[in-house]
Amino acid sequence: MAKKCAFCGIEVRHQSTARTRAREHVFPRWALEEFNLSKAEIEFTEINTMNGSLHLSKLPPIRKFDLDSFLLGNVCSNCNNGWMSNLESESKPALREFIAGRSDAISNDRIVAKWALKTAYSLTAYLNNKNGGVHVRHGREICGDTLHLPKGVVIFSSRAAEWKIQFSLTVPAMIDGVDHNLIAEQWAKSYQVFFQFGHAYFLVRYHPDNRAIVKYHPELSKIVQTSMRCEPDYSLNPGMAGVEDPDFIFVMSHKMVSYQYEPGEIRRNDLCHCGSGVKFKYCHGAIPRLRKAPLIRRTAKLRYFQVDS
Repeated sequence: MAKKCAFCGIEVRHQSTARTRAREHVFPRWALEEFNLSKAEIEFTEINTMNGSLHLSKLPPIRKFDLDSFLLGNVCSNCNNGWMSNLESESKPALREFIAGRSDAISNDRIVAKWALKTAYSLTAYLNNKNGGVHVRHGREICGDTLHLPKGVVIFSSRAAEWKIQFSLTVPAMIDGVDHNLIAEQWAKSYQVFFQFGHAYFLVRYHPDNRAIVKYHPELSKIVQTSMRCEPDYSLNPGMAGVEDPDFIFVMSHKMVSYQYEPGEIRRNDLCHCGSGVKFKYCHGAIPRLRKAPLIRRTAKLRYFQVDS
């Protein structure tokens, strides 16, 4: 079976495309060299929920190697030498200061937002994660020179006090709303990717209904870029519950509030509010036995990957 580029989706090493296979560093090579991390050893650990609860069970390491070998192989030469190379060059000045912890603010936020989404998608593609990872269609949408986030995506950042390299791919932990069936369906189609590189925290969140509201604690995280409505909420402070882990506090300082639809608000030919990708008349607007299957199928199993460096 022919290999396709994880980003543009075009076949590599095929005479009709004239594209060769390239390898892309998940974390930028310039940063590995500048911060002397190329030979830093990392390992991936998968953590699953036990019996559907939030009691976590740590499993043995999946892989172990140095950061310079953390490469995504299914990338075409056109993407690697084109928009990806330009993105690294344009984001480097802002990221250098943020990673080193010399700045709390991010300049050139649209470029950095695209870099964060590209990194989150690279992590997803490398780990082949089906639960909580960035959707393939979002990886396709950021190809080229576009600086617009896909609908329903928001990216947060913060400065970490401790230098660390780690990442986590899960479904979001907090979605509020009244319709529990709707929340469950939207929750399973959402994703949340957290990663830390040096002193830089990033959180990439997606909700299938971009009419939902993202609540966040403005003193614990800053919006880099968003295609959703966001509102500050100072009550989102896990530290008040006695939690002292700064990583956990940053991740949990965000909450999605599901949009509440009124009867008759959605037209029959609109896409269904549940995020299935099917028209309303064939999904929640139809009787159960006549509903069409959603275009996107994902499970709600929790997967967590952590890197120790």
